[in-house]
Amino acid sequence: MAILCRDTPDVVPTEWISRLFEDVIGVGRSTDGAFLGRCVPDASGPACPLRGLLGGLDAAREERVLVLGGRHVAPSPDVVLALLAAPDADAVVPRSAAGVEPLCALYRRDPVRARARAQLEKEPLALAKFLRQLDVWHLEGEAIDSLCTAALSPLPSEKA
Repeated sequence: MAILCRDTPDVVPTEWISRLFEDVIGVGRSTDGAFLGRCVPDASGPACPLRGLLGGLDAAREERVLVLGGRHVAPSPDVVLALLAAPDADAVVPRSAAGVEPLCALYRRDPVRARARAQLEKEPLALAKFLRQLDVWHLEGEAIDSLCTAALSPLPSEKA
């Protein structure tokens, strides 16, 4: 299984991740030496989360790809294990009353990559809207509620 990480140097423990996953990919990351994995660029075109996902899926060597990205996401080990244990789907995504968290999700590389590429040929979409095109299994529950609430809340420096 592969894992994609983006903009998470303080959130994702890269040593822990590199011990669990054979293919650790940093999307859009600089090679500053602190990241224990391969660094790849976003898919070509104007920057957006869907291009980042596509760039990582293109680089992934495994069919199942765990995505941990964005500065807001800090999943617990229980959430990661729940993602990995969920039934097979194009995407396994946490969902709460606060919404979905597509940057803490498990994706099947080939079907998601094909749909992402086709979507970007038309227009970029927010990842939450892109998920509507996929076969998605939603994780729900108390641990997911706290993850999504934290993930979808702005950082103190981003509040108005």
